[in-house]
Amino acid sequence: MMLPTRTRLGNPVSFIALVLILALAPAAEAAKSKPKYGKNAVPLAEDSAYFRGATKTDFWKLIPYYVPQHNDKACGVASSIMVLNALFAADRNTADGKNVDVEEIQKLAPAYKKHTGTKGKGFTVDELGDTLTKLLETAEGGPYTVTVERFDGKDKKAEMKRLEKLLAANEKNPRDFILANFLQSVLTGDPEGSVGHIAPIGAFDARKKRVLILDPDRKYYQPYWVPYEKLFDGINTTDSSTSKSRGLVVVSH
Repeated sequence: MMLPTRTRLGNPVSFIALVLILALAPAAEAAKSKPKYGKNAVPLAEDSAYFRGATKTDFWKLIPYYVPQHNDKACGVASSIMVLNALFAADRNTADGKNVDVEEIQKLAPAYKKHTGTKGKGFTVDELGDTLTKLLETAEGGPYTVTVERFDGKDKKAEMKRLEKLLAANEKNPRDFILANFLQSVLTGDPEGSVGHIAPIGAFDARKKRVLILDPDRKYYQPYWVPYEKLFDGINTTDSSTSKSRGLVVVSH
C-alpha cells in the first residue's frame, strides 16, 4: 500500500498512528467474528425447551425482575435487586407496592453504593453475603438466612456432587435463591471477560446437567446455559483481592 509522501516523511506522528491502525485492524475484525458465548454457553433464546415443563423453578420468580447492572462494577447490585424483588413480591403485591431498584437498595444497605461508586471495586462473595445478611435481618417477610458456599477443587468429583445436590435442591425449593460469583471468562470463553462477576442462577436442568445464568451484563449478554461443571470451574477460582476462592451466596426464606 502506497502512503502519501507527507504522511511517510513529513509527519512521523501520523505515520506511527497509521501503522498502529493497520496492525490492530485484523485483531478488531477477529473480535467481531468471534462467537460471543464461546463453545460452552448457549443463549436462552436458542434453547428454552426446559421451561415448557418446569413450572416451579426460580426462573419464573426472577425473570420478571431481570435488570441490567447500572455500571461495570454493579453486577452484585443488579443480582441482589432480582433476588430481593423475588423475595418481597408477595409482601409488595399492593397498588402502592414498589419494586426494589438501585435507589432503594442503596438506602437499605449503603454498601451497595460504596462498592460500586468511584472508589469501589465491586463485591467479593463474602462482602455480598454479609451485605445481604444485614439487609435481610430487618426486612419484610422474614426471617431469612444467607450462607456462602465454597467448593474445594482438590477433590473435584466429590465437590461437584455436592454442587449438583445443592443445585437440585434449589431447583425444587421456591423459597431460596442462589447468586454465583465466578470468573466470567470460564463460562463464556471470552478472554476479555477474565474478571470476577456475579449473577443469579435461574434454573438447573438436571437431565442435561446445566445451569441458567441470569447475567446482569445485559449490554452484552442475555441469559445463557452453561454446563454445571463450567460453573464449578468458574466459582472455584481465586479472587485476587482476598486470595480466597469465589463461590455461591444462598438466600433462603
